[in-house]
Amino acid sequence: MNKMTTKVFALPADAENRMAFLNGVKALAEKHGVDEIGGSLFDELSYVEMIEKELAEHISSDGVEDLRQEYEKAKK
Repeated sequence: MNKMTTKVFALPADAENRMAFLNGVKALAEKHGVDEIGGSLFDELSYVEMIEKELAEHISSDGVEDLRQEYEKAKK
């Protein structure tokens, strides 16, 4: 089973609600022994999709999918 997950949240515009959410996630992670190993202030999934499209123009969509599958197999 994979021990990693990636999620992107659209945070509330209201600072109080945003901090309450982030602090809640942090508390939940601490309670269950989850280590945060990375983070970003940007939508990294959209960035990856942009790279995917650009890469597909150079090696084809099938080539991009092959790379994804090789990566996933190596991480299992």
